[in-house]
Amino acid sequence: MTSAKDLTRAPVVAFDRIDSLADPDALARVLGPLVRVEREALPGISSGFSSSRHEILVALTRDGAPRRLRLKRTHIGEDWIARLMREVPPGREASLLGESALAPVWDVFARPHLAYAVQGNEVGLLMEDHSACTVPDVKEPIERAKEDALLGAISALHARFWESPALSLPWLTQASWYSDVLSPRPNGYEEALRGAPPSIQEGVARGWRDALALLPAAVMERLTQPSERLWQDWRDLPRTLIHGDTKVANFAFLPDGRVVAFDWTNLGAAPATLDMGWYLAVNSTRLSRGKDELIARYRELLEGHLGASIEPILWERLMDAAIVTGARLLLWSKALGLQEGTAFRRDDWAWWVARLTAWSDR
Repeated sequence: MTSAKDLTRAPVVAFDRIDSLADPDALARVLGPLVRVEREALPGISSGFSSSRHEILVALTRDGAPRRLRLKRTHIGEDWIARLMREVPPGREASLLGESALAPVWDVFARPHLAYAVQGNEVGLLMEDHSACTVPDVKEPIERAKEDALLGAISALHARFWESPALSLPWLTQASWYSDVLSPRPNGYEEALRGAPPSIQEGVARGWRDALALLPAAVMERLTQPSERLWQDWRDLPRTLIHGDTKVANFAFLPDGRVVAFDWTNLGAAPATLDMGWYLAVNSTRLSRGKDELIARYRELLEGHLGASIEPILWERLMDAAIVTGARLLLWSKALGLQEGTAFRRDDWAWWVARLTAWSDR
């Protein structure tokens, strides 16, 4: 029998039909001879706020040993996040799996994927079910050791593809696109968030209204500029390959120390620190250390992998791009969080405003 570890080092098998990803005869190419495949539907939307559908497959081998797998299906034409991220078929995650120039990604992260298929606008991904190795979905800090492992893997990915020729791949997300996804929109959000859950549509509109009213006028004016104007100041920043969705829930921590990474649909060519801007914004309740300490730790790890120091002025500009992008993605949520009236939410808001003010004043 082929082990799970061996399979993640083998090439990802591409099938012609998504249904083949749950067919015992077809899966024999990946797992060896099977008796049957049992399916366990997962209720509701199980991929954040996207419209992806997940189900668990239990593959039974001839020796009776069960193998738990996860099948994820996404219809790119119907997924509102994919539309905002300017994703087109076959999708960035499937493109990653078929692109030899990006194979070194799996020297850094453990690959969960075993097979995939693309049918028109729909993508199917068959993966190992690593749910037992993810962190609990609670608003509490993760273990320091896990945070260090994750920062180490992210920084190693960034160093590995620093100014790499592979960044010219045309389907990668471009840096300025990230700051457009949930940014302030003077003409409203009805069209931009078409297909999003009502809670998101209402929350983004209300959150930005509150955020822009609370921000210092100079910060508000700069933060609401078109992304093309913002990125004129950063167009010369060094680029690398970034994961693009570094929320803690997108990673699993294996017993052997490897980190598994899921959800590569926002994979992009951008300044490395954009992964940190989103990490800080989306994981505010999950951080095991303060934001400034976490930034310093990431910089230390990145410079270690690069084998060189990053000049202070360049680092300041890299972090400006990260903070502004993170804010344009999620500052609306920070403003909504103030309604809880807790010291944590007030401190979180104050940190972002202080960093944005420092950027605006420069």
